[in-house]
Amino acid sequence: MSICKSLIDTAAAACPTGEICAEKVAAVVLKKQNPDGGFRGKGPQSDLYYTGFAVMNLSALEHLSNAAEVSGFLDRFGFGDDLDLAHLSALIRCRRLIGQLRSTDIEILCEKVEAFRCKDGAYHHLSADEEGSAYGCFLALGAYQDLGCPLPEEQAVIECLQNLKANGGYCNESALPLVSTPATAAAVTTLAELAQPIDIDVAEWLMTSRDPNGGFKVTPAAPMADLLSTAVALHALRAMKTDLSLIRSADMTFAVALWDETIGFRPNVTDHFSDCEYCFYGLLSLGHLK
Repeated sequence: MSICKSLIDTAAAACPTGEICAEKVAAVVLKKQNPDGGFRGKGPQSDLYYTGFAVMNLSALEHLSNAAEVSGFLDRFGFGDDLDLAHLSALIRCRRLIGQLRSTDIEILCEKVEAFRCKDGAYHHLSADEEGSAYGCFLALGAYQDLGCPLPEEQAVIECLQNLKANGGYCNESALPLVSTPATAAAVTTLAELAQPIDIDVAEWLMTSRDPNGGFKVTPAAPMADLLSTAVALHALRAMKTDLSLIRSADMTFAVALWDETIGFRPNVTDHFSDCEYCFYGLLSLGHLK
């Protein structure tokens, strides 16, 4: 199973949860679509990154009926020239999900992904550098899966991620040696997809980033839990076949409390905005907890 399919299948299991139904979540996502077919991010203009999350939301909710409109927005990006790897991956994933990925495009798009390969053989999310990043490796593997192609030199990716392990978790890159929940989740998800064993201390570290009242924090020292960290932590714990029964009730309560049917899922208890990305994290969290 690919990263994309795993994420979407899990999100699809989220609804209904109490008052949160597929129609309500789809409605708030569709309200963020612009006339050009793209979806807004935090500003008024359409954004490819957030369009990627919108398409994943609508795929999970079985409301992806406006593929032609999205296709027109995607056309403006061509083969992804001048995009970073996160936006290039979003472009590839959108084209796959709406059926716009042509076989004649695959070789060119693979070359675009390869432009982010670093000297150590892994991938960086911003540009080819000396060493890869956990996020870059996660994005590259997902892009190759969406393109239907094997990841080249996967051993280099594995070794890069192994080198980023520290204190039970993972850093995103060696230049910034901060162990975090998102970096750890990216590394775990990638290694699991590559059929690599993952040490039990990684699950233990992730649990240290959990707020006792529910939800996960970006680091153990962070002041509060957030929906992004919660969603990716749960996804990583599931990849490691961790029993979630002891945290299910509190984490479900945390995620449900962030739902606002007028805007979607909020990032945390203090923020009062939402976007397509956090809507997906809400679905992903609930899907794992159900």
